[in-house]
Amino acid sequence: SGDLATAAAQWQVVTLLAPGDETARRELAAVRAAIAKEAREQLAAGQSALAANDVERATHAFLRVLAVDPTQPDAAKALREIDRRRFTRIQADRAAK
Repeated sequence: SGDLATAAAQWQVVTLLAPGDETARRELAAVRAAIAKEAREQLAAGQSALAANDVERATHAFLRVLAVDPTQPDAAKALREIDRRRFTRIQADRAAK
């Protein structure tokens, strides 16, 4: 259904319960490869959007990265930077008023 993180967790359980099941190992490897690919693609899309100053699109792309790979440090760092920029802009707007 496209939920790669859940699929990876379930295949991991299967491989732990049946360590000799080569099909399960192949499926787990395939899902992990799909997760890595999706994370790379969405990270690139987020960085592109951020470079184009499209903060909303960048935020959505970085959140999609973290949805498939919660340990991805670059996406988390980028989201923190976006939040810092938003906070700085809000503070500047308040000071200008």
